[in-house]
Amino acid sequence: MKTPPRQQGPAGPGPEQAALAVREATPDDAPLVHSMVRAIAAGTGQADRVESTAAGLARDGFGPGRAFTALLAFAGEEPLGLAIYYPEYSSWRGQRGACLLDLYVAPAARRRGVGALLVAETARRSRREGAAYLRLSVDSDDQRARAFYRARGFAASPRELQLFLDGAAFDAQADC
Repeated sequence: MKTPPRQQGPAGPGPEQAALAVREATPDDAPLVHSMVRAIAAGTGQADRVESTAAGLARDGFGPGRAFTALLAFAGEEPLGLAIYYPEYSSWRGQRGACLLDLYVAPAARRRGVGALLVAETARRSRREGAAYLRLSVDSDDQRARAFYRARGFAASPRELQLFLDGAAFDAQADC
């Protein structure tokens, strides 16, 4: 079922002056989603680390058993931003939550409410799906992003540090 776009006032300065709208991405949007994921990586100087493809995102992000939900923000027909999230569960809290995996706003659209709208829509949809919290990680050097999230009420957890097991170490554990 396709969710109608959620809209918020004028898009702000710029020639289009169209209202901002958010909608769930479709399989046809996979190339656009992938281009925004690549833009996130490029913006943090890590473009060479992106191994995903549009086809892989289409495979994993849509249909039964999908691994994530992607939301796209538009002003008229112009794509402005992306949020990717997935459900999770906290056994300590005894609550469902969601992890906001990626948030992207096109440079020309920043400071126009696109990111705030995407975070709010992610929270609304997650709450409808039973979530009581949002979790995310942010590049520790990205002060602008950290300030953006703090302004929306996100706080660092003083007792948690994210650790990853991947590559050869992951394979070694999986093969035990």
